Amino acid sequence: MREQKPPCCIISTDRFTFGNNQKSIVIFANPKNSNVAIELVHISHANLSGAPVIVDTYNCTKVLGDLTFTAQPVVENINCSTCSGYQAKIAYGPGDVMDRCRHLLVRTLSPYQTYYEPVSNHRILTPGTNLVFSFETADPKCLATVSCGFMWCEKRLSR
Repeated sequence: MREQKPPCCIISTDRFTFGNNQKSIVIFANPKNSNVAIELVHISHANLSGAPVIVDTYNCTKVLGDLTFTAQPVVENINCSTCSGYQAKIAYGPGDVMDRCRHLLVRTLSPYQTYYEPVSNHRILTPGTNLVFSFETADPKCLATVSCGFMWCEKRLSR
C-alpha cells in the first residue's frame, strides 16, 4: 500500500519595507520540539518596488530583530482540513543574521520582479533547523517593499 502524502500548506508574509541602511529578514523554521520533517516545496520572493533587492539565504541558529509571526497557514487542497497543528514557523521584520550562520546563496531581485523557486531537490528541514532570508536594497539610500511565500509539507518522524 502506498503511503499517502500529507497535504501541503501555503503561507505568505505581509508586505514589509526596508532600506536606508536597514535590513529585513524572513525566517522559515522547524522548531526543535516539532517531531516532524518539513519538506520545503516552493519559495517565492516578490519585489514590489522600483529598487533592486539583494537576497542572501542562510542556514542559521540565531538571528537578531523585531520579528512578526505570520498568521495560520492555509492548506493547499481546499477539500482537506486546515493546517492547524502544523509545526513550521514563519517570522519576518527588521533584523540581521548572527554568527554561526552558513551562507547558502545570494541573488538579486530586479525592480518589480517575482522570483519563484520550485525546490527541485526538496529541502528537508529537521527539527531545530531553519532557513533565513536577509533582504537589503542594492542602493542603501533606497527603500524597497517585499513579500515572501512558502509551500511545504510535514511528515511525522518515527520515535
